[in-house]
Amino acid sequence: MTNTIPDPTFFDRMAIRDLVEMYADRLNHADWKGYVDLFIEDCEFEVSAPDTMHIRGRDNLVKVVAQAYQHGFVHQMAHNIIVDRVDGDRARARHTLHIFGSKFRMICLYYD
Repeated sequence: MTNTIPDPTFFDRMAIRDLVEMYADRLNHADWKGYVDLFIEDCEFEVSAPDTMHIRGRDNLVKVVAQAYQHGFVHQMAHNIIVDRVDGDRARARHTLHIFGSKFRMICLYYD
């Protein structure tokens, strides 16, 4: 029996899924060094309506996120991770993120 991989993007898609799961896990453990390492230096993070926000640069991103975690318990869970396009060194993915905090609850859709 030969060992073939039917989808040549399989390992890339699994690596992207791992990245999403590490994102939530590092936030849940307030691992700011590990969190910042998940992003390229000139990343952009955008939140759309109703709570709009645009953050440029990973150092600025970790500052904003770390401040949000200073106000009590926060736990994130990533679900339904779909990598629907891999083309060379570019990819597109989406997932649902449930965020539970001592002062809020959110359900977010992420598009990466």
